[in-house]
Amino acid sequence: MKTSAFPKAVNATQTQFLKLCELGGGSGGGPARSKVQYLLRESGKNLNEFAYQEIGQQIDALADRNPWHVCFAVGMSWGHLARLDVTFSEAAVNLIEGWNDDDLKVARTFHYERGPGPIEQTLRGAHVLFSKVTLPSLLPDTAKSLARAQERWLIPAALAFKRCEPICAFRLI
Repeated sequence: MKTSAFPKAVNATQTQFLKLCELGGGSGGGPARSKVQYLLRESGKNLNEFAYQEIGQQIDALADRNPWHVCFAVGMSWGHLARLDVTFSEAAVNLIEGWNDDDLKVARTFHYERGPGPIEQTLRGAHVLFSKVTLPSLLPDTAKSLARAQERWLIPAALAFKRCEPICAFRLI
């Protein structure tokens, strides 16, 4: 398969994928499915290691804060709403715990191309959501405990959508 029309690769996984496309071997002349699956699995392992490092740095830097709120702030960065930075995470956690103009001004400065609006909208939703939901003091360490925690925050969100409360602005990222 010719890849000259593809965008330029910006990371090692994309570079390897383009090579697989050039080699072909798959149905319709594309890359071989098994090789793409292997590439994705290996890339995912690296991403998981990187993610643990990132979240660990943020939680360590904000060790005295609610870890759920810190994880939400990091999730906003991973969702490409805001640049990942301890200053952003701290401002976001402050807003989740108590809405104020000073931290909002700080948080809004970390926006990407979509602008500061999605940051504010998401944090407003998080402020409302976390005020209505009580989560365990510790982050889950099993799939079962994560599922129980998700039920705690998804049920109030679903009820709010039915009543069209301000929490409707909250988007899972």
